[in-house]
Amino acid sequence: MKFLANILGLVLAEAATFVACGAAASLALSTQSLAGSAAVTACGGLTPLTATRNVDNAGNVTQVNVGGTSAA
Repeated sequence: MKFLANILGLVLAEAATFVACGAAASLALSTQSLAGSAAVTACGGLTPLTATRNVDNAGNVTQVNVGGTSAA
């Protein structure tokens, strides 16, 4: 019974591999460019970003606060 379960698992793993390869083969490999160009302006002014973090005694970061961003 264990041998049959191993064979079934192997067959399912191979089937999953073939499905993944088939899905990957359908992806487009060409690149396209955007037409035209436009100027990009900053949305937050000149306020610099700030970041602070809280670290616990084990050295794990528990919280990150980012400031200097606009509400919009």
